[in-house]
Amino acid sequence: MLKVLGRIPNGIWFFIFLSYILPFLFGGLFSDQGVERLRWVLFIVPSFFFSYYFGLRGGFLSSLCSNIILVLWEWRRMIQIAGFEESWPLYIVPMIVILNFTVAVCMGILSRKRASSQLVHHSLQNDDREKAWIEQELSKAIEQEDFVVYYQPRIDLINRKIVGMEALVRWQHPERGILPPLSFIPVAEETEQIIPLGEWVLREACKQTKNWAMKGQQLNVSVNVSGVQFRNELVDLVRQILQETGLDPCLLELEITESLLIKNIEEAIKICNELKKLGIKLSLDDFGTGYSSLSYLKSLPIDCLKIDQSFIRDMKRDMPIIAAVIQLGNSLNLSVVAEGVESEEQATILMGINCDHAQGYLFSPPIPPEEFERLYLANE
Repeated sequence: MLKVLGRIPNGIWFFIFLSYILPFLFGGLFSDQGVERLRWVLFIVPSFFFSYYFGLRGGFLSSLCSNIILVLWEWRRMIQIAGFEESWPLYIVPMIVILNFTVAVCMGILSRKRASSQLVHHSLQNDDREKAWIEQELSKAIEQEDFVVYYQPRIDLINRKIVGMEALVRWQHPERGILPPLSFIPVAEETEQIIPLGEWVLREACKQTKNWAMKGQQLNVSVNVSGVQFRNELVDLVRQILQETGLDPCLLELEITESLLIKNIEEAIKICNELKKLGIKLSLDDFGTGYSSLSYLKSLPIDCLKIDQSFIRDMKRDMPIIAAVIQLGNSLNLSVVAEGVESEEQATILMGINCDHAQGYLFSPPIPPEEFERLYLANE
């Protein structure tokens, strides 16, 4: 009871006490009706608790019903008392009903606001705990290499043959199973654990591509580069991994995003030029979602534009943008890849407006290397 009482704002109780209880109590305490009026006071106060409790637990309707039942019972009790004025209950009962309903409404609103704020607070606490858990587990996973690289095929829209693949990391957690990138990549970038993780992914992708190349399957592999990784050290890292794995540089493609470039466009152009000297390819990922500028586009030594899946998803609405990107890519002699293609209708439309390649669930989701080899390379 004290816990419930402590939740009720003091201002509401003060108003009730001054406006109703004091005059009602002391005005007739020593009269013949004083004892019965004291009973009404003792009824009013608990009824406020009922208003608060049911307003908090069950809503306004249950609060109103509970108080009406209590008031009718007291009304009947008062009428039966000998010598008591019948007009007095007729006056006080509507007042108590209205007062209790008002309190129920006020308490309900306050409790819902409090519950909403507590829900947000608990949600933020859960997010913080989850983030801390990921950060701790991710550090151990990088040391133990608890990751696997999945591959999603890139398809030529004209002949429907595979022309490349995108390397996408998955976390093999011992308790939670396979975790997708969105569940841990943001934390990895924030804590800069993406640097060792990205290095591992790049090395694994190059090793696997070299392995398939030795079996006669020459496929380009594209690897995403985080903004945290995009530094001068990246050039030396790529050079080192190419030497270690023996992969032909022309089979490696690094994907960079627009948002990464505009932070320091001059430095980005410099790093891209150094990477191109190694003989690798560069693609501009999620093109059209950031700050698209033809001035930097013509200065970048890129080989490919990738249309973001958000445009493909709303193809009917975004068709002018899609067509413009494809036309831009063709005019600059860049290959164009549409991401997130999920239907044959989308693939047919894209082929009709001269889109070169596509990837998406229409052809295949990202799959483990063993399955990728079985489905796409065994019969090539």
